[in-house]
Amino acid sequence: MKNNNGEKRVCIYCRNYQLIGKGFGECQKLGVDVQGKWQACSLYIPPFN
Repeated sequence: MKNNNGEKRVCIYCRNYQLIGKGFGECQKLGVDVQGKWQACSLYIPPFN
């Protein structure tokens, strides 16, 4: 799954992703821990929207 600019839709590229450690972080929208490489959910918001 890719967005219009060819970037993969994964959590690490989402504006709601907050890095906590190497390879993992928190989804601030859902308040849960996620891995940056996971496929982005339906709440995905690109950093440059």
